[in-house]
Amino acid sequence: MECIFCSIVSGKTPSAKVYESDDCIAVVDITPLRKGQLLLLSKRHHNDIFDVPKGELKDMAVLAQQLSVALANAISAKGVRIENKSGACAGQFIRHFSISIVPCKEGDEQKPLAPGHYDDEEELEYFRKKIADQISAQGL
Repeated sequence: MECIFCSIVSGKTPSAKVYESDDCIAVVDITPLRKGQLLLLSKRHHNDIFDVPKGELKDMAVLAQQLSVALANAISAKGVRIENKSGACAGQFIRHFSISIVPCKEGDEQKPLAPGHYDDEEELEYFRKKIADQISAQGL
């Protein structure tokens, strides 16, 4: 059975893609802790952070920073939470290295973090377009 993230990378599973390079893609997470959350995926299957080559990890960390700026600008976030879960004991459900970029706004610290969803495809597309436009404006 193919990994769902590999299926997203290959295009077999539809996604709300906002960025793509030779090495990775970024999509709007469809079960976000906060709306606008991005999921940065390595195009090569690595189970977790322990398997990612150092050079690729460094490149993805720099890209996570750039995507964080674009995300914050796109939706007026005041901060971001960068997250990676590696191993079942850390809460990793899908065995494919990823970095989550969760936007934060004023008052979010008072709200519980729990997976949510978008009300409909239009709302998801609204976030995808807004974020993708900002990424493009930054020249990424």
